[in-house]
Amino acid sequence: FDLPDDLAFYTHRSGRTGRAGNKGIAIALVTPNEQRKIFELERQLKIKFAKANIPSADEVVNSALQSKVDNLLAVQATEEAQEWASAFAEQLIELSAEDILAKVFTESMSTIRKERGGDLNAKASDRDRDRGRDRGRDRSRERGRRDRDDRGNINDRKPRNERGARMGSHEEDMDRFYVSIGRDDELQKADVLKIVCDASGVRSKYIGKIQMYGKHALVDVSKEKSKGFSDAFKGLRFNGRRLKVSLDNA
Repeated sequence: FDLPDDLAFYTHRSGRTGRAGNKGIAIALVTPNEQRKIFELERQLKIKFAKANIPSADEVVNSALQSKVDNLLAVQATEEAQEWASAFAEQLIELSAEDILAKVFTESMSTIRKERGGDLNAKASDRDRDRGRDRGRDRSRERGRRDRDDRGNINDRKPRNERGARMGSHEEDMDRFYVSIGRDDELQKADVLKIVCDASGVRSKYIGKIQMYGKHALVDVSKEKSKGFSDAFKGLRFNGRRLKVSLDNA
């Protein structure tokens, strides 16, 4: 997975790979512009990341086809299968081993869906492009904040007995959670979505409506994934303060 903006979430998520005394491997997809996050994680956790290159398209195909050959050689033919093979062998008499493999590989490669998209491994020259993308994203966020300021701020959450019917109430198959981060943290809905997904391990397709307020957000989570959702945030901090998440279906 990619690296979260708050490194504490990475520690929380990667720790799940080795629960109950088991060992696990956490893989991070890192762009050149995120190298600083790797260095900071290594410093904070006193660990060392092992760099690995993404296999090329040819390496992926070679590995898949070699696996198919290995599986074929490992099969012990039964007597019944030998009898059936004898019945069909004459149809292949003019084909060499290479011809037969080529036909088998053709069928397999159609499922691999090989695409020659070039080398996916980042180069030093990609760093400037990533930085440009980040600057553009920052400018877009700043414009969004200015637009919201021009429209006026939405009133923060009222006391429970003053709320009445809340606009856009959650659907029946969703549970709503209070999350103690909001617009005052200079966050947008996409940022909150990324944070809750990183921390909880719940995929974005199970996250519904997100309503943003000054000091908090309301996040709808599919009931299929809501059990124990708030527990995943225990002990986590955001910008130096404890991150609070609680069920709020009122």
